[in-house]
Amino acid sequence: MSKGHTCIVGICRPYSCNIRRDDCLHFCDAVMGVAIQRGKLFVIFDFSDTVHVYDAEENDTERKDEICIPNMQWPQDIVACPTTEKMYIADMQNQEVGYVWRLTFEGDHDVYLSSWREPGLWPRSLAAADGYLLVVSHNPNVLLVYRAGGWRVCRVELARDMQVEHAVFTKHDTFVVGLSRAENTLVLVREVDLCGSTVRECSVEFRFPVHLARDPFGYILVADREGGRVVLLDDQLNLKRVLLDKDPEYPRRLLLLPEVGQLYVCEKNSVSLWLVGM
Repeated sequence: MSKGHTCIVGICRPYSCNIRRDDCLHFCDAVMGVAIQRGKLFVIFDFSDTVHVYDAEENDTERKDEICIPNMQWPQDIVACPTTEKMYIADMQNQEVGYVWRLTFEGDHDVYLSSWREPGLWPRSLAAADGYLLVVSHNPNVLLVYRAGGWRVCRVELARDMQVEHAVFTKHDTFVVGLSRAENTLVLVREVDLCGSTVRECSVEFRFPVHLARDPFGYILVADREGGRVVLLDDQLNLKRVLLDKDPEYPRRLLLLPEVGQLYVCEKNSVSLWLVGM
């Protein structure tokens, strides 16, 4: 598999022109997110306190293990921190209380569980990069940045009328934020005096841009759930191409593994693996 971008007729293009599905896991319950840590694929489900574990390196569809988190009620997203042995789960619980669960792995089988919450934390989604964790919290709309250990670095207030679904880091003080339902767009938000200031809005028309992924080259992948596609944008939110269209039908979560050219896409009751050939 070639590294970097694919050049076709002298034009440098990100990702392969021959993207194909490699495998798929099917479930009875609604899938809320996936993460990979230590060669294992972790899957969370709507209103479930159990995390299913699979062998990601072998693409094995047989479940290998499960982790029960007794007090987890409404998991929304899961992410692995690439620079630590930790994984995080956003748990809304209810409109008054929300938790972020932290799973720490030691040895081959030991998993240590802890959690934290703070006033106003109602976590909707997560992103991780360079040892930091980005939490999108509803009610009110805020972006919370933590160090991987759980110490909050900053809290960025967003406009009350924003319906934020997900966000990813771009630079140290700038985020790409996905707005859904009413707005159905993406915006670049820069943190200024702990308030989010919109510096650019995407011109692409979406139908519920519910989840984002950022690759090492600065490109942004967007799961456009009701549009039934995965869209690729540059770092200024300009359209580069549509990576997947109508298959998967309703993408709701993305997990990009650029080092191996793989993209996991969650639909309502399945997780599919795509070879995107970076």
